[in-house]
Amino acid sequence: MQNIDTKVILKVSTWLEEGKSVWFCTVMETYGAASRPPSSLFACIKNEKIGYLSRDASEDNLQKKLQEGTIEGFPLFYTYKKHIPKGLTLEEVGRCGTLKLLIEILYPKDETIAHFKQWLKLLSEKKVYERKVHMLTGKAIFQNREKQENKIVIYDNDEVRFLYTQVYKLLIIGISQLSMYLTKLAILAEYQVYICETRKELSSSWTFHKNKGGVDICWEEPKSFIQRLSDAHSAVLALAHFPRIDDPALLSALCSDSFYIGAIGSNKNAIKRKERLKEKCSEENLNRIHGPVGLNIRSKTPMEIAVSIMAEIILEQDKQRLVS
Repeated sequence: MQNIDTKVILKVSTWLEEGKSVWFCTVMETYGAASRPPSSLFACIKNEKIGYLSRDASEDNLQKKLQEGTIEGFPLFYTYKKHIPKGLTLEEVGRCGTLKLLIEILYPKDETIAHFKQWLKLLSEKKVYERKVHMLTGKAIFQNREKQENKIVIYDNDEVRFLYTQVYKLLIIGISQLSMYLTKLAILAEYQVYICETRKELSSSWTFHKNKGGVDICWEEPKSFIQRLSDAHSAVLALAHFPRIDDPALLSALCSDSFYIGAIGSNKNAIKRKERLKEKCSEENLNRIHGPVGLNIRSKTPMEIAVSIMAEIILEQDKQRLVS
């Protein structure tokens, strides 16, 4: 599940508690340039919407159709295709994109409000779960799953099931210009970002605060920071470039289920780091550390390094999905 989808669920829960009916859309399949993956969410009421479906503002057109009543008979499967002008090449047609959606109408009933409160509770738990919608009755329920399956959307007779994992997180140790760029890239990539720092003298150098769309600093020891926030959907980056801070963070991360662990520094520094940590950790476990961190794209500037790191994290995330 992407971070924007958690915001959709929270907003829908608020609308329902305010007594408002909601059109609730879940992406089932995408073709061409449709940019939202299966199980992604979008919701709207008459004068407000949250989430998005694709980069061509499809949600505006869909909201208008729902308001006009040209789409009815919920729940239903609905295929949205952007208008294709004449004379386009096959490649240009492919870029237009097509979305297949499940559209539900949610009424502010006690059962529906309780359903979304349960969804919010599931978001706080570190589990894989599915949402099952019965197409004849419109009834929706949640079920826990043991593990992720290859298919995110499953058709089963008169039911459709959407499989969800938790939101991916990026845990950064150390304030720096690189941390700033990484935070901005990770937020754009729909990660929840958390930053840990112990050096109070650096506080004035961090300007990308939560009230500006960024992240506020967690002023605590790296060990407790990692223990508190890490899980199987976490990537951990040790960027303080200071062994007294980075090493405890890395040791704590190596004891976690984090799918990615990286540390800043050259090949020479990576060798020294392994020598320092090998008495406290097995070589097999130490090999989980990506160091030097990031894909080798000959990056030099902080922005270029940030791009290489996020690219490697996304690559490892995709590997994790394929393995599971």
